[in-house]
This record gives sequence, C-alpha cells and structure tokens, in this order.
Amino acid sequence: MTDPLRHRPTVRLRMRVLGEPVAVEAPMPPERVRLDEVLPLLHKIDDHAVDLAVRRTEAEGKTVSCCKGCSACCRAHPVPVTPPEAYALLRLVENLPEPRRAEVRARFADRVRRLRDAGLADRFLQLEADRDVTKTEVHEAARRYFQLGLVCPFLEDDACSIYEDRPFLCREFLVTSPAERCRDPFTTPVEGIRMPVAGEGAMLRTATKFLEKPQFSMALTMALEYAEAHRAELERTFASRKVFQRALQDLARPNANRITVPTARIGLIIPSVNRLSEPQFMHFAPPGLAIHVTRARIAGKWRKPVTELAPIIAAAAGALSDASPDLIVYHCTDSSMREGLDGERRILDIVRQETGLEAVSTSALVVEALNALGIKKLVIVSPYQDNDVIIAYLQSCGFTVVHDVALRLPGHESSGAAPERWVEATLDNARDEADGYFLSCTNTTQIEAIQELEAALGKPVVSSNQAVLWGAVKRLRSRLGDDVAMPRLGRLIGM
Repeated sequence: MTDPLRHRPTVRLRMRVLGEPVAVEAPMPPERVRLDEVLPLLHKIDDHAVDLAVRRTEAEGKTVSCCKGCSACCRAHPVPVTPPEAYALLRLVENLPEPRRAEVRARFADRVRRLRDAGLADRFLQLEADRDVTKTEVHEAARRYFQLGLVCPFLEDDACSIYEDRPFLCREFLVTSPAERCRDPFTTPVEGIRMPVAGEGAMLRTATKFLEKPQFSMALTMALEYAEAHRAELERTFASRKVFQRALQDLARPNANRITVPTARIGLIIPSVNRLSEPQFMHFAPPGLAIHVTRARIAGKWRKPVTELAPIIAAAAGALSDASPDLIVYHCTDSSMREGLDGERRILDIVRQETGLEAVSTSALVVEALNALGIKKLVIVSPYQDNDVIIAYLQSCGFTVVHDVALRLPGHESSGAAPERWVEATLDNARDEADGYFLSCTNTTQIEAIQELEAALGKPVVSSNQAVLWGAVKRLRSRLGDDVAMPRLGRLIGM
C-alpha cells in the first residue's frame, strides 16, 4: 500500500546563513494559516543556523558546554516565548493524553501562582512592554525569578519533554563557558554563542505585522495563561503565502542590521577639528550606549579664554541637549585643563546652566581614572607642541610628572599617527619611577595602543578617550546594567 504522506506537496527553500547554503523542506501549507503554523519551518531553518554557528565556534577552538542531561538553564531562566509560540504550546498541552496533560497543567499553575505571590506575574507576562524599565531593573527581576526556583514545566528527568517543539530561545541559547557557571548565571557570568538569526525577534515582527498591534514576548511559565486569554486573536488565519514570506524575510534579517534601542545616552562637545573621537566612541561604546556629538570651535586656531568661549560653549551644549542625553562631556583635554580647576569649573557651569543636565569634563575624568588606578607619578605623552598646560593642571591635582614628551605634530598629523607610533614614543620614554602613563589628546589613535603598552610596560596606561568612555559608563551603569559588556581597553576598564 502506498504511503500518502510520501506524495504530499512540499515546500523547498534555499537560503544562505553565515555565507553557507541552507536547504529545508516542509509540507505545503494550506491556503490560510494561523501564525503558529509557520513555526515548524522556522524551527528547521533555525536549527540549521545553530549548527553552523556551533561549527564556526568550534573552528575557533572553543567547545560548546551544553549537552544532554544538563538542565541548568531550564531551572534558571524566564525563557521568553512569543504569542504564536505560546499558542503552539497551549495546543501541544491540550493534545497530551491524560493524566500527563493534567500534570503539566498543574506545573504551569504552580509557576504562575508563585510568580503572582512574588508580585512578578505582570512583569513576566509582557517582557518588553515597558520601554522605561532599565537593564538593572530587568536584571533584578530575572534574579528574583531565578531565586523562586521556577523549573520549566516541561522539564522531566533532567530532559526537555518537548524537545522537537521547544521555543526559539531554547534552541539558540548555547554557551562555551564551564557548565558549572550555568547553575547561577547571576554570580558567575556565562559566555554564549552569537547566533546569525534570531527566531524570537522574527516571530514577534511577523505577529506584530499581521495582528496589527505591538506584540511582546512573555516568560514560558506564563504562556498557557496568555494563550488562553488571547485565544481568539491567536486563532485568526491569514494567507499562508504572505505569512511565510514575511516570517522568512524577518528571520533572514541579520540582527546586526537592526539598531539597538539605547538605554543610555552621552553627549560630547568636541573641537571642530577632531576627527577621531566620534568613530572611536561609536566603535568602543558598549551595547545600549548612544553617542551624540556637537562640534564647537574651541581649540587650535580658535583657542580663547573661557570668558570669550562662553557663548560658543553654551550654544553647543544647548544644541546637544535637544537630543536629551543623560550626561554631557566637555571633551577636549587641553581646553578643559588650560585655565586650571577654576577654568574647568566655569566651563561645566556654562553647560549645566544652559542644559540643566549633568556635565563633566575630560580633565576631571582623566584625574578620576588616574586615581582609580593608583597612579601618582606619571609620564605624559602627547602630540602637542608642549605639555605645559597638562603638567600644570595635573600638578595642581596632586600628581607628579616624572617625564613628558610632546611630539609636536602639526594639524591633522596627530589624528593620522598610527597606534604603533604611540607605542614607540611611550616605550622610548618609559621611566622606572613612574606608576603609570597618560596619553593626552582626544584626537589620536592612542586608545588603540593601550593594551600593547600595558603588556610591555607592566604598568597602567590612561588615554583621554579611554578615561571619558570609562567615566561615562560608570556614571550611567544604573541605565546600562551592572553586566554591561565593555571593550578590552586596559586595566582601567576593569575598575
């Protein structure tokens, strides 16, 4: 007898993930489908993408720690699921035989009750609905969820009982850090594998498009309650061709092409001649930190006393405040140090009075960085004609300059000097009696030389741009989160 399933029409798709061809095959859908009916095809594509990401990771010499029998993440995380995934899970549970169906439902009811008792149910019913929630608040809610010990309702004998139908995040969350770290990811951070696709985001965008209103993920433990409350909406059907086409487009859209919504913003007032602060801050800023820049003629041939620069500084600060940054930095080492601590105070007073926002200067953050590293005796390296202004300012702050070198680089030659030149100049002027080194100027590639210099000197190195990035993130940690990922830019970043 012929198996009719072998002759059902199928859909064959070909696409490229990480530059490699991926081919999947699935049964031809009916003319109209619910949103959850696109999940099997997306799961197949997602699984191929995960396999490719794992192979790339292993080719880099790393090993995936996740294995059968390890259920740490099933006991720790409020796994986010999209509304279509929630409805698919509801249907799956409704089709389980008794008494297993009742057992699974009882587990879900227990998790929901405990979330309500802890006052967390509403928070985990719509994970992204409140855009004003900070990363720190999200982290704290997840930590409290973990402390409740809300084991996934589908976990049985340390294994996923719905493995083939598990949510996108369960498929994509893999780590290379030691497995024991996963037992408490809030005290021992884990290192995950970056995935080339994000199924959860694709499904949310598709659902938002067809249901014609914003859709948000929820914790898996709340999935049945959500799906039952929104059953009518989630049972709507749409032209299958349009649903599948949209879902595949959203899945194929790389996350790198989507701009992350910032959780914190800094504004920089930089000299009009500065070529490097913008690209360096854009490159090294951690996720979630937006950089806004206003230029002003405050340095070089436009250098003037603070009293004469006041209207220019005020205008620049006012324009920058229109972007509503959380912090404004007057970002010019020479200009902020030139008239000493009194001149620096007057500059910041102008910014604060014009904007009503918190303000800080490069000079203040350099001093803060040097103190954080315990540097009292230092060597200064700069592109300036001389370092008299920098030396006078730092001495007034209690530092001892044991040696200095000014490379006397004209015009844009300072921004054109490669990191290797700063390495060479610093090593040539190393001093045993120095506690550390300060590379002064915001318009140089010095920040890219820090790692190499610290390895060679065995002492801490501070640069103007590094100090400002560090100081800004330090002040905005409540918005960025305690676990903000910082670039490797020397010892200072770890302080």
